[in-house]
Amino acid sequence: MSPVPTRIFFPNFRLFLKLKPPPNVRVDHLLPDDTFETDTIVVQTEPRITKPEIKQFMEKMYNLDIVKVNTLNVMHKRKKKQGYPKNTKEYKKAYVQLSSPVTLPLRPRIPSDFLKET
Repeated sequence: MSPVPTRIFFPNFRLFLKLKPPPNVRVDHLLPDDTFETDTIVVQTEPRITKPEIKQFMEKMYNLDIVKVNTLNVMHKRKKKQGYPKNTKEYKKAYVQLSSPVTLPLRPRIPSDFLKET
């Protein structure tokens, strides 16, 4: 009997990485190509996603060793747009604490494939 292949799980939710240096790093001394080390990653996702789902997703997709996940629900705000009241979107902010620090860029970088001239 052949072994069962491993299943790949592609979740049906969005997870945005927020590149924000920790408070002890002075941003005014950093250049655009600089990196910073952090042991906490901040992600933004939908309110319905749970802590175990965030932890499982980050461990499987990015091969990270996660200690714990703290979440914060951000409620909508009432804003006026062209005189009419509207609500901003609700989201969940997750603070993912890692067992060892990782190096992240200060700003997102464009992959080199897009920079090639055709």
